[in-house]
Amino acid sequence: TVPGAAEFTVSDEVRNVGGQTAELELLYHCNFGPPLLGKGSRMVAPVKKLSAVNAAALAMVDKWDTYAAPKAGFAEECYFMTLHGDRRGKSAVALVNPGVDLAASIRFSVKELPYLTLWKHTGAVADGYVTGLEPGTDLPNSRGFEREKGRVVRLPAGKSHRAAITIGLVTGKTKVKALQSEIDALAKGKKSEMCTQVDPDLSSH
Repeated sequence: TVPGAAEFTVSDEVRNVGGQTAELELLYHCNFGPPLLGKGSRMVAPVKKLSAVNAAALAMVDKWDTYAAPKAGFAEECYFMTLHGDRRGKSAVALVNPGVDLAASIRFSVKELPYLTLWKHTGAVADGYVTGLEPGTDLPNSRGFEREKGRVVRLPAGKSHRAAITIGLVTGKTKVKALQSEIDALAKGKKSEMCTQVDPDLSSH
């Protein structure tokens, strides 16, 4: 980070130091709770394609981007998606609080991290009232399933895979609304597919 900035960047380089091609799976667990998360919070993303992970999440797919109040015994919901980016492949997602005056943003390249997992766990606060916005090289299915679908990165000997995410905090209604508009613009005029069934290409559940 730099002095005065309300964001920080994590830059990673994974190098294959072995003598033969190896597999790589990389996923960033970016988890958020109150005060960003609350009844009426919204996840904003330039969705290209979205699928519920299982039947339970599918039943709530029309509310995939909004959050309920804490509820004891809540069963987690999970959604897999691909995102639109700009001409350079840069994309962004955000979690916006109920008052629309505080948001967390995550910026990354869909060329480096082409998949996003949204994990919703709005159980009782004591049990962990939290959500995860998780960019990754592939999806958190079994490695065998991801390999079959061609999503596991194959890294030749001596080669590297680079990835970076920038996490920011945005305050004030004007700046939060500007962030929402920026993300919405990434998908403007582009196709957005919301799967009405669990997509067997994305989910093994």
